[in-house]
Amino acid sequence: MKMYLKTPNMEPLFLRLETPIRDFTLCWPRVAAVLQDAVAEGFSSEGTANRHGPWAPLSEKYAKAKALHYPGATILQRDGTLESSFMGGEGFHFVSEPMRMEWGSDLAVGAYHQFGTSKMPARRILDFADSDVRAMRSEIVNWLQEEYRRLGFRIVSLQPTETVRRITRSEASRAGREAFEHGASPI
Repeated sequence: MKMYLKTPNMEPLFLRLETPIRDFTLCWPRVAAVLQDAVAEGFSSEGTANRHGPWAPLSEKYAKAKALHYPGATILQRDGTLESSFMGGEGFHFVSEPMRMEWGSDLAVGAYHQFGTSKMPARRILDFADSDVRAMRSEIVNWLQEEYRRLGFRIVSLQPTETVRRITRSEASRAGREAFEHGASPI
């Protein structure tokens, strides 16, 4: 079970640059870390921290067998293999390319739990809360700010609570000339 992310639809500022950043390869590991934190929280809370709430309880018959053979193991846990497959263990899947990333688990059992089967309810492992989505977006925006600064741009403001005003073409041109004069290179 894999999750695919493509370059996000960023703020208009980033979309209107003539030469936008086209390589997010170094950003994707930061996004993957947010995803891993969210999945870990989902496992530890048995889905309570996820968007759709707690995972379905085990059937009575399976709960008894699991308590006997795997005492103390919670829902979706036996020996930690499934959770570990999202964290870098066996079955971990991560591909980082300039404009997309793949992240998740190659273990088939993950898909069975994510989507359910005719005999088992779905227990969504990849079920991110709004706070997780905000954290992913925040990592991307922070990385973009760092990258633009590295390239010599000055970030005027990206504070979400501030009022944003459109700048004129001449203001943008002047800011670009000033950045270039101070050693910035084209992206």
